[in-house]
Parts: sequence; structure tokens; C-alpha cells
Amino acid sequence: MFSVAWNMFALELHLSKEWTWSRIAKLCTEHVVQENIRHYCRRTMRVIDSYAMVLMLTAAIAMTAYLFFLQHLDHVGLRTQYNDLGFVEQAVWQVTQGNWLMPISWISSCLIIHTNFIFYVLAPFYSLWKSPYFFLVLGPLSIGVGAVILFFLAKKLTKNSSISLLFAVALLVNPLAQETVLFDFHIHVLSIPLIIAALLAMEYRKWRWYWLCIILLLTIKEDVPLLAMALSPFVMMRASWRQGIATFLVACVYFISIFYFIKLGFSEDLAVHVIHRFQHLGTTPYEIAGTLLTKPEVMFDILLRTEKISYVSYLLLQGGPLAFGSPLLLLAAVPNVMQNLLDQTGFQSRIAGVYYTGIIIAVLYAASVYGYVCFRRKWKKVSTVLLGYFCIQAIFFTYIFSPTPYGLLLKWNDFKRVHDAQAFHRIRAEIPDDAVLAVQNNLGA
Repeated sequence: MFSVAWNMFALELHLSKEWTWSRIAKLCTEHVVQENIRHYCRRTMRVIDSYAMVLMLTAAIAMTAYLFFLQHLDHVGLRTQYNDLGFVEQAVWQVTQGNWLMPISWISSCLIIHTNFIFYVLAPFYSLWKSPYFFLVLGPLSIGVGAVILFFLAKKLTKNSSISLLFAVALLVNPLAQETVLFDFHIHVLSIPLIIAALLAMEYRKWRWYWLCIILLLTIKEDVPLLAMALSPFVMMRASWRQGIATFLVACVYFISIFYFIKLGFSEDLAVHVIHRFQHLGTTPYEIAGTLLTKPEVMFDILLRTEKISYVSYLLLQGGPLAFGSPLLLLAAVPNVMQNLLDQTGFQSRIAGVYYTGIIIAVLYAASVYGYVCFRRKWKKVSTVLLGYFCIQAIFFTYIFSPTPYGLLLKWNDFKRVHDAQAFHRIRAEIPDDAVLAVQNNLGA
């Protein structure tokens, strides 16, 4: 280490004839300090590499427990509600009772609202713990498992445990992913680990696991097949043309089937209710597609609004330029981004207090991993700079926008219980265990 510093000093001495003993001491000190910094940085990275898996599991468990605790405070503080936690539990409970159409309090089947066939998968597990806490645990667990899977995906691609740990922890603290978990309970949260797991299975050419993830994804909601169709070009180019084409065809057939054989089969009026946020474009998927193709000015009039531009900018800043290193994978997020932008209510394109962006973040962060690998292969210094930006944005946005008390938006007082819990326990004791009950906490609001 000292010999390197001495050689640098000798070069400096050769280039300059004017020198003093103080200058000699200064040059030696500067070069030795620089070498010491590099040495300790390399040593730190080696230590992190050695314990990366332990650190990853610790971070995932800690964040899962932290988010669940906040979910618990929301629930006992009467801040959970019928939409969506209440009707999800009611629908899954109906499956455990043999009511396969899943009737809920105000409609003959929840499949009319959303085709959540994944409720049939969840029902056996729910039967072991018939409590809303089953779903309040499932949300935080999804982001924790998703981060662990992203760690393995990044490790497979980058061959670097430290960088893989960085991507995974960034997902754990991402405010949009946290919003998806803490917004009551929404089935969208399950898409985060499934999307990343499908990509990991694709990388290892484990096609049975890949198709298991894809099929489970399709059963989450009626709009997810659009994501699967948009994902298929990436699968074609990255792994297998056959599997990519099969993904597109299966998703396409499923998308058409759920709209025209299930939703319209129940009730045409209620099928319109499903896409009421897009009625300014049409009342069926065909009409909406026709409007976007034949009247592009309608679409651009919506997309060029200030709040829509702000939403897209916020998304792009989240993943940063790294995601553009994998444009084909980034394409998979376009259907959900467009859906959120075209929502006439503006609810889906909010940057806080909404759950619709979690599925986009899963794609965005996976694309960032692939993009980093691409940039590192072609421009190593550029990839280092972009990775530095990725770290900075992760810290900045989680501090500014996190829906947890460590951010600026909320404090612990926002999760404080403000009612007499014993009164509700007394009321609950009077209700028979086999009664079907739906309670809304914002009546008259």
C-alpha cells in the first residue's frame, strides 16, 4: 500500500521541480489515505458479500413485521374498511362454506366486480385461520417474499450479492410498494412476488414454476392478463420463443373469456360497473380499444394533464434510468400505467394513498436489475453512476413519501387508537358466530 503511494509521489516529484518537505509529507499522506479508503471499502464489500443472505432475510423479516404492526394498529383503530378487506374476507369465507359463486353483502357474486379466482386458492389457507388478520399478514408477507425473490434474481444476473441486496432493500422501502400493503388489503399485493418469481423461474428455465406463477397472476384480477401479454415479448427474446408465444396466447384467451363468458354472463349492467372509471372511452373493452385507436386526441387530452404528467414523472424517478436498460421488460408495465392514467376519477393515478401502482413497481424494479446488467456490460462507469442514483432515489423517496411513521407524511399519532375498544368487543359478543355481517366504518362520511 505504501509502495503505491511512494510511486505516485515520485511521479509528482518528477513533474514538478519546485517542492518542499511539507509538500512531500502532504502528497504521501493524501495517497496513503486514498489507498486506505479503497482498502476499507473493498473489505466492507467482502463482509457484506459474506453475510448478504443473512442481511437480506433480516431486512425482509423486519420490514414484514413492521408493516404488519402498522396494519394491526390500523385495524384496531377502525381504519380498515369493507372495501377491500371486508368483502375479500367475506368472499373467501363463502368459498370455505361451499358457496363457489362467492356472494357478498350487496351482490350475488364478487366475480361480477373482479374476477378474483385466486380466492379459491386462498380459501384452504384461510380455513386454518378465519380472521381478517390472515389478510393483514398476507400483505406484508408478500412484499417481504417479493424482496427475497428479487435478491435471488439480481444475484443470478449480477453475480454480486451486495448489489443484489441493494435492489431488494430498495423494494422493501419503496413508498409505492408500501402503499399497496398498507392500503387496507388489496389482492394486487400478491402480484409483486409472483411477477418477480416468474422472471426468476424463466432465468433458470424452470418452466413449470414459471407457468405456476403466470397462472396465479392471471387469477388475481381481470386486468393482469394485459400485463402477461405485454411480458411475452421479453420472454420470447430473453428465454424462449415458444414460451413467450404461449404466454401471450394463454393470457389473451383468458382475458377475452373472463369478460364475455363470465362478466357479461352474470349481468351486462354490472359488467359495465366494472369499467365505470373508463366509461368516457367506452363500455366494453372493444369500445375502449376502438376509441383509443380511432380518436387518439381523446387519449392525449387525458395524458397531457398536469396530474398525469406528474404521476408518470414520479414513476420514472422511482426506477430511474436503470429501468430503460431493459425496455422490453419495461413494456410489461405499460398496460397498468395506461389504465391508471386513463381513469377518469384520477384515483388510480394518485402518487399516495392508493394501491394500483404496486404491480408497476414490481416490473420497474425487475427492469432496473436487468438494465443495470446491460449498462454494466456496455458502459461500466455509467452503470456505477446510475446505480448511485438508484440508491439516492430509494432513500429520498422513502423518507419523503413513505406511508409509515419513519417518513414525513405520517407520525405515530396517526396510528393511535381513538375509540373505546371494549364497546366493540361487547357488541361482538352478542353476534352469533355463524352470522354474516358487514360493517362499514365511514357511514355518513
